[in-house]
Amino acid sequence: MPFVISAIVVVWIVIFGAAYLSRVVGRLSRRSSVAIVTCSYFALSAFALLWFGLNWDGFLGIFGMLMPYAAGIGIVMITSIGRRPE
Repeated sequence: MPFVISAIVVVWIVIFGAAYLSRVVGRLSRRSSVAIVTCSYFALSAFALLWFGLNWDGFLGIFGMLMPYAAGIGIVMITSIGRRPE
């Protein structure tokens, strides 16, 4: 059970980290930030399939990551980037 909990925490951290770092810290456009978050989701999905295999557990891992993915996309969409004072 601790392995499952830590895996869930890692998925949330990776996807939220990608959203935050690309949009807020990197000041990238929404399109670029969504692409980075999507690539992070695909990389985590591929890792889940490699770890669990092409079976029910692997697909549950992929579908379980859809909620953090949607939340990461939501963060990218609602975050606005103001101009830096010069």
